[in-house]
Amino acid sequence: MTKLPFQAIKLTLFFTWTLINFTSTQLWAQTAQPTANQNRGRVLFSPPKEQEPSGEDRGTPGNREGAGKRPSGSNCKEVDKPLTALVPATKSKSVLDLTISESVLGLTVNEHPTFWFYVPYKSPLVAEFKLLNENDEEIYKTTFPLSEKLGVVSISLPSAPKIKPLETDKQYHWFFSIVCDPNSRSADVDVEGWVKRVVQSRDMMSHPETQIQRSRIVSYAKNGIWYETVTFLGDRLRANPADKAIAMDWEDLLQSIGLDDIAKEPIVQHYTPEK
Repeated sequence: MTKLPFQAIKLTLFFTWTLINFTSTQLWAQTAQPTANQNRGRVLFSPPKEQEPSGEDRGTPGNREGAGKRPSGSNCKEVDKPLTALVPATKSKSVLDLTISESVLGLTVNEHPTFWFYVPYKSPLVAEFKLLNENDEEIYKTTFPLSEKLGVVSISLPSAPKIKPLETDKQYHWFFSIVCDPNSRSADVDVEGWVKRVVQSRDMMSHPETQIQRSRIVSYAKNGIWYETVTFLGDRLRANPADKAIAMDWEDLLQSIGLDDIAKEPIVQHYTPEK
């Protein structure tokens, strides 16, 4: 007679424990699942309002893509994808002569930003990068050998005293060239564009400089700050090439500025002039 109530109590305790365990598991799932599967927010670039260089005599504001075909005999052979600057570009049509120009302008908050390019050429060819101020005065120029692999290349401006910090609200004209024939620079394949340094907004300043978090990258993209967006994300991908989440962010970013063909190309080289 005494065993039945005891067995009943054991069964009751067992089912109660099972129910509590199941309920707590469900509650954890309900709270943890949104965190794991929440909308991470795609890294999509929002172009800044200012797209074209100031000045009346600037001429064509930029050129994001280099020529895809070279003359016969050139060391730069025909390529499937052209030399391409990883920078936003906006096409505009002149009302007077109906010509179409391309504005290639990116904003930065860095005193010495990093520039990114897709290079369809490799060693033993060399590349040249130069930067001019608003008075068309050359303030920096360097050349460096290309990688033995095709892909994305980045180059950082050296810090002071080699080059002074970029001034805020000033636009600088950059040129990136592949030297196809050192004896005939007219055969170069090149791209050009502009960079302008601006002051960080409060939204961007909320992320410490020492913390290159994904939320910070998203913030820069949302605020139209191109060079920090591409550099922070590109550096993360270069350090973690097998990380699918970072690779997806990189593809989203490049696709958002119309560089779908470049989105899956590997990052093969980073050039720091100081080293």
